[in-house]
Amino acid sequence: MAAAASSSSSGSPWKYDVFINFRGEDTRRCFVSHLYKALNQKAINTFIDAEGLRKGNDLLQLLTAIQDSRVSIVVFSQNYASSTWCLKELVQILDCMDRKNQMVVPVFYQVDPSDVRKAKRSFEEAFAEHEGHSNTDMEEVRRWRSALKVMTKLSWLYLDGTAIKELPASVLNLTNLLTLLLNDCRELESLLSNICHMKSLQYLDVSGCSNLKKFPEISELYLGGTAIKELPASVLNLTNLVTLVAE
Repeated sequence: MAAAASSSSSGSPWKYDVFINFRGEDTRRCFVSHLYKALNQKAINTFIDAEGLRKGNDLLQLLTAIQDSRVSIVVFSQNYASSTWCLKELVQILDCMDRKNQMVVPVFYQVDPSDVRKAKRSFEEAFAEHEGHSNTDMEEVRRWRSALKVMTKLSWLYLDGTAIKELPASVLNLTNLLTLLLNDCRELESLLSNICHMKSLQYLDVSGCSNLKKFPEISELYLGGTAIKELPASVLNLTNLVTLVAE
């Protein structure tokens, strides 16, 4: 059966705080087990399916748990798209995001976000297999593809309070990212050296990251070809800025 960490408060409209969507054979015994343990230690009520759950009609239980969760964490991995259950859950998660303002947090575990968005490599192989079945509902496959694209176009990423030590380079592929919250990640030791090159990023919070000793230096800023008429006063805080090209 399903496992849940802690218990939700009686006054909450949600039965669970977090639902974890993942491909068991890829991440259950490594990343997801550690994530579940960390959430459990913080008394966060988390739904995670047990190994024997994905049989028969138990998909309905998972889809119901998604509706009853305040946050869904989607863990993309190498063989994620080969699971029709993962994809069906993902469609449900995005539906809850639209209808119920459910928060969705994507995690790219040893997989490039661009492969997810464009259905390349293992994702391409998985969809070719799905589409090759004679009884495949092609409209449902279209919804799966659309859901994957939406997940890589999210404009925010909340990793606050997690135990990450460094950001994966794949974060740089989230070209629409506006907000990145890393506050209270007390084991975070470094940021990507070119994180400041993310053109859409407007808000970055690293407050409370007690092990973070160095912030990437910005020595060059090129604004040529933009429609910017004036620079914000905050540019004066870039004390290492050597080159500023505005033409």
